[in-house]
Amino acid sequence: MSNLVSLLPQPRHQSDQDLVDAVFNVKRTGQQIVSVAKKTVKEVPPYGQRQGFIPRAPEDFGNGGAFPEIHVAQFPLEMGRESSKSKTVALTLETDGKVNYDNLLHQRGQKKNVFSKSSDLVEYKGPIEAEILMKPSEEEELECTEKTKQALEKLVNGKIATARPKQLAETRAPAQYIRYTPQQSAISGAPEAQQRVVRVVETARDPLDPSTFRVKKVPAGAGSPPVPVMHSPPRKLTKDEVKEWYIPPSVSNWENRSGFTIALDKRLAADGRNLIQPTIN
Repeated sequence: MSNLVSLLPQPRHQSDQDLVDAVFNVKRTGQQIVSVAKKTVKEVPPYGQRQGFIPRAPEDFGNGGAFPEIHVAQFPLEMGRESSKSKTVALTLETDGKVNYDNLLHQRGQKKNVFSKSSDLVEYKGPIEAEILMKPSEEEELECTEKTKQALEKLVNGKIATARPKQLAETRAPAQYIRYTPQQSAISGAPEAQQRVVRVVETARDPLDPSTFRVKKVPAGAGSPPVPVMHSPPRKLTKDEVKEWYIPPSVSNWENRSGFTIALDKRLAADGRNLIQPTIN
């Protein structure tokens, strides 16, 4: 067999396997494959002989993927492995000796402004002094309380005033007593008419009576003139434009000129469908 292979001429075209071997720089000697690549690839045990084999480094995968039969967390090509950066934050102190917790808040958002102090809510007007943070005195508390009470009473009185009726029941004036002395001529005509005391009382008014004062609405004055609408100067239409704008009158297929409904057979006859002869292939 070897003599026959030596007598055959060299092949003119390379096979696909030869191209693959040339790309990966592999020499074939019979059944044995020897790699001459400069980069050393770790030999992976064949399938079924991987007891005790635990891939840790990227070279353990042999430029391939994970091994499903090995029940260990695997990260081929470092895919899925968390970064080894430590999340421990250095302890820092403020000027007054208190622990500064701003670094904990800056961990997730490096580019964000974090306000962790109560003083950050106050407008900064220079260094805060101890006198500004002192509690108010009793006089200041009473003054502030009185101002708050007056402001609340003003609001409550306004709400109550809006709920009350606008026209309250008028109080009547007290009764007046007048001594009335008739004339002598009236007494001669009626001798029983004598001096008397008259009690004058204001007439009670019904609160439900409509108001006698009527509001007359004055017609509104003339407003600003309307905005003029600018039109192009009139021009005479040509025959082509009249023809384009011509809309033919609609002819009803259901009613005649007298308004009566046309029968179905007459409509089909006028349509001309019965003149079409269907052809069967």
